[in-house]
Parts: sequence; structure tokens; C-alpha cells
Amino acid sequence: MLNLYKYQGVINIIRFNQKTYSIAAVMIILTGSSIFGLPASVISVVVTIFIVMILMTILPLFFTHIIYDRSSLYNTDQFDLKNESKVLNIHSGFDDISDKILKAYPSLDLTIADFYDPALHTEASIAKAREIYPPHASTIKIKTKCIDFPDESFDKIILFQSAHEIRKQEERIFFFKEINRILKKRGEVIVVEHLRDFPNFIGFNIGFLHFHSLKTWMITFSESRFQVSASYKIKRFITHFKLKKI
Repeated sequence: MLNLYKYQGVINIIRFNQKTYSIAAVMIILTGSSIFGLPASVISVVVTIFIVMILMTILPLFFTHIIYDRSSLYNTDQFDLKNESKVLNIHSGFDDISDKILKAYPSLDLTIADFYDPALHTEASIAKAREIYPPHASTIKIKTKCIDFPDESFDKIILFQSAHEIRKQEERIFFFKEINRILKKRGEVIVVEHLRDFPNFIGFNIGFLHFHSLKTWMITFSESRFQVSASYKIKRFITHFKLKKI
């Protein structure tokens, strides 16, 4: 029997983007069926378009499976939480890591916060994800320009594939300045993100434009008084940053 849990990443992407994949499927079917009866002079062009459309639809799902279902992406050891006192996990409307953290560290003092604002963060897939997976019951609502916690409240702050949803650079820098403010002097911030780079272009074609470039992230970190103390890749498509206060 097929174990669908092994394909949860792919299933989620399709569910969160139902409209997009439905349109793609209809276009593929229409293009494929139009090949029959066409003049020989245009068949090769239509076949090429048909193949490109299939690849643009299938390849992102294939790489999603590799990244989300067959990697260490969700391994909570990457957060190094064994000796932490107070931890804050901030998500952007879809929280797919808090439950895993709490299961691995049941006694951890974990605060969960959500900065999603439908007026500012308009990605349709996030709205759909929230509908399918409601936020954790203890989640606290925050604003990107005002994180309502006292100065130096947390030993570690986790931003797991969430900060890229802040599309405007000014808002994103202000948000990280707030992160800096509520982080203890010797604390650490972990940022896990796709980058707008060549591997993600190959994997997600035009979808890679939804990610920020390494240069953009470096500007964000620098302007908010952080330095990258370490970084590494997960399956070449995800970058794990560790930040320290400057």
C-alpha cells in the first residue's frame, strides 16, 4: 500500500496551490489534444510547448519531494535546542515545525508567534495552508513592525521558511531589527530559506522568484545588526543561516 505520508510535502504543495495546478492540468490536456489534426509544419512547435509545460509542472513537484520528503529539512537537531532556556518560533501563517520541536523537546519553553497579515502578505497559498492547517492553539499574533515582547527575551529565535513572505525590504529589515531587540546578547537566530539562485531556478523555474537572493538576505542581516556565524545547505536548495548580534 502506498504510504502517502512519504509524499506529504508534494501533497501539501498541490493542496496549497490547487487553482494553479488545476489550470496547469487543463492547459496541458488542451495543448496535448490539439496536436492531433494540426499541420505538420506546426506540430513540432506545439509538441515542444507541450513538453515544456509538463516539465514546468512536474519538475517542481519532483524537487519538492526530494527537499521536503527525502531530506533532513525537518530534523529538529539542526536547531540545537538541548540547552536552551527560552525559544521563539515565528512563522508566517503556516507552521510546520513547532509540533515537531515540541515532540522532540517536550519540556522546552517554546513560544510560537505568527506575523501573517492578509493585508500585507497576500500569497494565496498561505491563506489556503492556514485553512487546511490551523495555527497551534498557543500561537501569539504579532506584527512585523512591532513584536510585542520585552528586550532580550529569548535565547534562540527560529524563522523556518517564513521570513521570505515579507516581500518589502524595508518591512523585512524593520522586522529583523525587532528580532535583534528581543534576542538576548549571546542568543542566536536560525533562518531557514530557499534562495533565488540557480539550483532553485532549475528546481522551481519561475517559482524561484518568490524567494530572496543571498545578496538581499545579507543586506537584511547587516542592516538589522546581525552577522552570519555559520551557514550550510540542505539538498542544495535550502540554506540554513545562524545569526549572531553584532
